[in-house]
Parts: sequence; structure tokens; C-alpha cells
Amino acid sequence: MERKKSFEENEYELLMEKYSFRTSGNVLYYLKPALVSEIMDGSFINSVNKIGLPKEEDVRYHYIMLFNNEEKIKELSEFIEKYLVDFQGNTVKFDDFVKKGATTDDIHALIKRICGISGR
Repeated sequence: MERKKSFEENEYELLMEKYSFRTSGNVLYYLKPALVSEIMDGSFINSVNKIGLPKEEDVRYHYIMLFNNEEKIKELSEFIEKYLVDFQGNTVKFDDFVKKGATTDDIHALIKRICGISGR
């Protein structure tokens, strides 16, 4: 007979589903939400503004141009490394994220997800 899950276990699973992110290559990651203090002091929105959130029709072009700018690559990699973790809770290095087949669409969806704009 299957054991009934406790309220805490159900809440944890819902939270993990809410903060999970699966790339086009079917690799599962989790997101750490931004802290209120980071939002209030402006550091979160400054990072998002430096990276930029393009219109849906300009997503690929935006990131292609971003990847030709060392400063923006650095900003993007620091942002992703701050909020993306693997299933064991370890920080995911940007280079590893890219090597595992991340696409420009994945990066865009990830940033939007961290900002709470949409899910995937």
C-alpha cells in the first residue's frame, strides 16, 4: 500500500514544479527566485535591463547580438549562475548550461521565468 504524502511533502513538490525549468534538450533545472532585497535595491532589475528582454519576434536576433558582446555575455552568465541550480541544488555554470544544448529560446524562457513573466 502506498504511503500518503504529508502536507509538507505535497507543498515541496508543488514548489519544485513551480521552480523547475526544462530545456529544449530535456535537461531539468530548478530556479532560485530573486530575493526581495535584490529587487528593492535595484540589483535584480539592473541585471535584467543589462541583458534585455526582447519582443517575442526578436528573441533569436537579440541573443545572437548579445553573444557578440563580451560584457553582455558576462552579465548573462552571472545572472544565470545566480538563479539556476541542478536537481541536487548545485549552481549550474553558464558554460555547462550551454554545453548541454541550451538554445536562445531556452535562455529567453529562463530569464522570463526568473522574472516571473511566464512559464514553460
